[in-house]
Amino acid sequence: MPPFLKPAFSLKVGQISDPVDSAFGYLIFRRVPFEAVTASHILITYEGALRATKKRDRKEAKKLAEKILKDLNDGIDFAELARQYSDGPSGPKGGDLGRFTRGQMVPEFDQVVFSLEAGAVSGVVETQFGYHIIKRIQ
Repeated sequence: MPPFLKPAFSLKVGQISDPVDSAFGYLIFRRVPFEAVTASHILITYEGALRATKKRDRKEAKKLAEKILKDLNDGIDFAELARQYSDGPSGPKGGDLGRFTRGQMVPEFDQVVFSLEAGAVSGVVETQFGYHIIKRIQ
């Protein structure tokens, strides 16, 4: 490990280092907590959304997402609904997105998934890809 990185590893979460001289100039390190979640989602796309796969309009997509959310609230299995309805590549896997860290998803998705408790399901969330229903696993 390069000597200039050593101060970064001695910091506690929230601490900021003094300036450290390196070959790249002076660096200041701040230790942030490592946050990762495991989640699944159901994505309903519409024409005009990024990477849209369906020809439905935005209004139809939102109506379908709201119907799916109602089905979830009525006790239908999340993975089953994801396999049946999700337009995303994770659909055949029951919506499983695996584990990811804060900042890997678009901001609207990120904000919701990190605010959910484990096992909780979001409402309908719109991003540039369409409408999502998100379930935080861990």
